[in-house]
Amino acid sequence: METTEKKRGKGKRLIIIGSILGIAAMVGGIYYAKSLGYETTDNAQLDADILPVRTSISGYVKEIRFKDHQVVKKGDTLLILNDDEFQARVLQAEAALENAEANLIAVKNNADAGDLNADAAYLSSETTSQNIDVTQAKWNKVKEDYKRIKNMFNAKAATQAEMDAVEAELAVAEAQFKAAKNQYKASSAQSRGVKSQA
Repeated sequence: METTEKKRGKGKRLIIIGSILGIAAMVGGIYYAKSLGYETTDNAQLDADILPVRTSISGYVKEIRFKDHQVVKKGDTLLILNDDEFQARVLQAEAALENAEANLIAVKNNADAGDLNADAAYLSSETTSQNIDVTQAKWNKVKEDYKRIKNMFNAKAATQAEMDAVEAELAVAEAQFKAAKNQYKASSAQSRGVKSQA
């Protein structure tokens, strides 16, 4: 009996091993049959047209408006740059323009006062009064610019050089305002002296 049981155990093992080998052969055959439709090569090469894109300005990319392998035409917007720095420069240019206009008004007022000689003392005090208004307006403008640049500097949107420049501008504007007030006091005293002599 032992020999029949050993024979049955060997037979079962052979059936199991044979089944496994048969399944493996079938899977291998299916894989081989499917791979016949594909050509294999180890010397493949891809060709692509890569064109460099040059910009006239530099900056950080905010948005990309194309996808890989998308055909683009001349004039298509490909990228949008972060314009915070450019906006800050525009604001600085506008502030510089306003300062220049304020200086022009002050120069015109001073030139008009120099042309008048009959009521020189009176007009001088009026001009210095207007000069106070102009220099005060300029000082107020520079104070606003200073606040804006300081906020931009704290947000790392302005450079140290820009911060130093606006601080210097603020000191100059304050000094001009104080000088205009002192000039007005002196001019008023001179005007009163001229009136009392007349």
